[in-house]
Amino acid sequence: MKNNSAISEYLVICSLDGTLLQAGYGLPRRNLDAIEQFISRGGNFTICTGRSSRSVGKFKEWLPFSAPAILCNGSYIYDFNKEKVLYSQPLKETVRDVVNEVLDLFPQIGIEIVSEPDIYAARMSEQVEQRMTLQHLPYVLAEAEDIPSPWNKVVFRAPSEELGPLEQFAQKKFRENNHFSDFQYIRKDDESVEIINRGLSKGTGLRQLCELLAIPKAKVIAIGGSKNDAEMLSAAGIKICVADAPSDLRFKMDLTVSSCLRGGVADVLERFDDIVGDYEQLSLDL
Repeated sequence: MKNNSAISEYLVICSLDGTLLQAGYGLPRRNLDAIEQFISRGGNFTICTGRSSRSVGKFKEWLPFSAPAILCNGSYIYDFNKEKVLYSQPLKETVRDVVNEVLDLFPQIGIEIVSEPDIYAARMSEQVEQRMTLQHLPYVLAEAEDIPSPWNKVVFRAPSEELGPLEQFAQKKFRENNHFSDFQYIRKDDESVEIINRGLSKGTGLRQLCELLAIPKAKVIAIGGSKNDAEMLSAAGIKICVADAPSDLRFKMDLTVSSCLRGGVADVLERFDDIVGDYEQLSLDL
């Protein structure tokens, strides 16, 4: 069915790592070609990621966005084309108390802190060093007390067996209703736990972006590839995941496309008219 709506009325947003590209492998050429073609037709395309502006900015020379990007897991919206911050919800100042306790009690755990646009290592670990090297990120090694406020992101990095006790400790402190209770503790992967303000997520970031752009939920197509994308996907009108996403995430989607490295994002952009047309027809039928 031919899509009767203007492409500019829609927003296509996808997560970065594991969906649009794969760190260590790169971005499929097919995805890049599809993005350029979609934008040339007047489409709104952007990303939603846990990365900071500096981490994403190194792609900007060759990866185009036609809408502001959602960064730091929903707490920061940045327009790379205008080089302008549109929204910022930094971590509460009590995060310093959390980090100081972790520094004292868990000496083996590395700590990465983002104070936009700068990236700091408050304590180096093998996992922090690997991450900075893999993503080719410039960073400053500094004591936590010397890192300027506000902080936009804190990540604890260590082997999985060392993060387990930290998670248990954070959960216990959270129940005691102290400064730990201001935050959520998200297990990003086997070797990292990220802190974000309670109530914030990629989903809240997407809703904020839609408000800024005056685009309704029904006109948002979101593409994800990990459990961390679940709330972003729930905030979209059409939910899509790549084939290598976890099975329990794929089960909740409207559509599954090719894997990340086979160009799943390109599947969506190349079939945009058909996908939107099908959902417009479904709405009419209902």
